[in-house]
Amino acid sequence: MGFQVISLGLLGLALYTARLAWLAWTSQRWPTTSGRMLYSAVYPAEGETPSGRYVHYSYVVAGVTYESKRLRFGLFPPGDPYELTSWRSRGKLRVFYDPRKPSRACLLAGLNQLTFVVPFLLLILSLLFMAADYANSIAS
Repeated sequence: MGFQVISLGLLGLALYTARLAWLAWTSQRWPTTSGRMLYSAVYPAEGETPSGRYVHYSYVVAGVTYESKRLRFGLFPPGDPYELTSWRSRGKLRVFYDPRKPSRACLLAGLNQLTFVVPFLLLILSLLFMAADYANSIAS
């Protein structure tokens, strides 16, 4: 029973991260509009790499103003903390938005390696726990 719960949890995470990967992949083909940075911050961490970034921006599609806090879809390792500073200093942003749902938007479009690999790893782990549960049920 314990292996089943773990396996289903991993499978759920795999599906969730696969959806994020799909949105990351399709975002590179979305139309763009100009946006305005409302707030951005880089949270410091111990060591040299920042622990996280926060963005809040607005953009207009078909006369409707939207706000978003999404930097990109998917998982991403910390990168250059000065990216946000350069975006903020420029004032205007290029916002990628979903034409079917304009409230869904991001600043960085496309799929990175981490977002691509994680769903597969979670699926493999889920299958391993399913196999362990099956082997355990046969043995008893």
